[in-house]
Amino acid sequence: MFAVYKCAVNVVSDTIFVTNIDKNTLLTLAMDGTVISTFSAIDLKGQRGVHVTASDQEFVSNASTSTIIQVNSDGKKKLPGKMG
Repeated sequence: MFAVYKCAVNVVSDTIFVTNIDKNTLLTLAMDGTVISTFSAIDLKGQRGVHVTASDQEFVSNASTSTIIQVNSDGKKKLPGKMG
């Protein structure tokens, strides 16, 4: 079972980002619901939000570590750097 906690829509790349706090994952979907990728990382433990900017950047906030991570546009990997 996949419980949605937060989601964000990227209208530039026509993708939907969905967080699951129970499984510490970020799911990336096409607009038709097709799964593009499932990303799981220790940085996602304690995630509390997902945001897509107008310039096609994706961020996930983490309440446990008080940080924000950036993932690539298809949601498959964390990009270098950490904010927080």
